[in-house]
Amino acid sequence: MAPQSSQGSTGCCRCPSNPAASARRRSSGRSGPESASAGRAAVVRRRSRAREGARVEARTPGPPPEARESRRPRRPAPRGPPRGARPGQGANSCRTVERRARWDRPRPPRVAGRRRCRGWAATCAPGRNSLDGPPPSAAHGREPARRGHDRMGRLRTPMRLLLLRHGETDWTREGRFTGWRDVPLNAAGRRQAEAAAAALAGVAPAAVYASPLARARATAEIVAAPHGLAVRLEPAFREMGFGAWEGLTRAEVAARDPEGFDAWRTAPGRFTAPGGEAVTAVAARVGQGLARLRAAHAGATVILVTHGVVLRLLVLDALGLGLDRLWAVDAAPAGLTEFEYRDGWVTVHRVNAVAHLAAAGAGAGP
Repeated sequence: MAPQSSQGSTGCCRCPSNPAASARRRSSGRSGPESASAGRAAVVRRRSRAREGARVEARTPGPPPEARESRRPRRPAPRGPPRGARPGQGANSCRTVERRARWDRPRPPRVAGRRRCRGWAATCAPGRNSLDGPPPSAAHGREPARRGHDRMGRLRTPMRLLLLRHGETDWTREGRFTGWRDVPLNAAGRRQAEAAAAALAGVAPAAVYASPLARARATAEIVAAPHGLAVRLEPAFREMGFGAWEGLTRAEVAARDPEGFDAWRTAPGRFTAPGGEAVTAVAARVGQGLARLRAAHAGATVILVTHGVVLRLLVLDALGLGLDRLWAVDAAPAGLTEFEYRDGWVTVHRVNAVAHLAAAGAGAGP
């Protein structure tokens, strides 16, 4: 008899020759195909019961949110300082409560460009009188503040610049180009200067400046007399030089030089008087004179007596307008214009005000 192999001795669980599998099938009363179908039925029943349970659970409402919150365990409040904290830095320590109170308190607005240097707490802190203790220059380690400025370089008080055109002359009344010619004031011009002096009597100027030309200098002397000030002459503010047009009326210039007169009226920013000055050159020297004036009298009130073209250029510069807008600004004889300079900004309060002339009966000329 041939020996059986090891696979044949054990056999497969479904093999009829396996005695153990045959015994199990006989004890269960099921044959091979019947056992497989029964297993599949059991799997189907388990899956159906699982699906039915899921549907029942979905239909059953859960507990309300309050119940769920009540069943959720709460995190206990921290006790004692956090790990690695220094003494006095616990969750409810006095230092922490004080820090929270400071955080909730509204803060003052920050000042742009403000820097706290050495000695700030001793001299510049709120509520600290800087006159008590060391001088500011020693505390800050820098030079003392400029006159009219605080330690941060800001103006304590604004600079007030009062601009006044000279009074009337005979050439002004006749409409003639009056540049560097020294034409004196007429009687009406002196009355206008006196009316301007009365209007500025309540002002406390630090200085009175004027163009070196006679008509502006005479007007400035009348205005400065009530204040006991001497007139300071500034050549940068003298009138534009009209060259060959000096002493001519507008009609005469239009007849002799129509192209030049048209350029003067339509594009003054690119105009140069024949034998005289260019408007750009006049604007440059006027700007330099204004810079010197502001540097010398920061935070003070200054009166400046000048001329029509110069006044128009100063107003255009303050308003940020181009030179071609020269004729958008009026400048009557003895008309008053006021600027205020503060922290690099200029405010134009009035331009060519002539109410003081009407009140004095002086009238405003052309």
